[in-house]
Amino acid sequence: MRGTIQTLFSSFGFIRVSGMKDHFFYATAVSPLSVGFGELEQGDVVEFESVDHPKGKRAIGVVLMGKAGDIQQAEEEDEDGNKAAAR
Repeated sequence: MRGTIQTLFSSFGFIRVSGMKDHFFYATAVSPLSVGFGELEQGDVVEFESVDHPKGKRAIGVVLMGKAGDIQQAEEEDEDGNKAAAR
């Protein structure tokens, strides 16, 4: 499943998934093969596995797919690296 880091606190955070409730995750749910929890920022795109928990959805195996600024820049540029026209 893919989502966007919505909120981060000292040892946990929430991932926003379009059309679903936010997924809670602990710092320990971030894959050690990806990045450290401290490197995540609001707006980063992540992939994760969704599991049910009595208090709501939880994310495990969180893997960084793209930094917030990189993704925004990629959306603003066309395939040749030219800035897209303002919408």
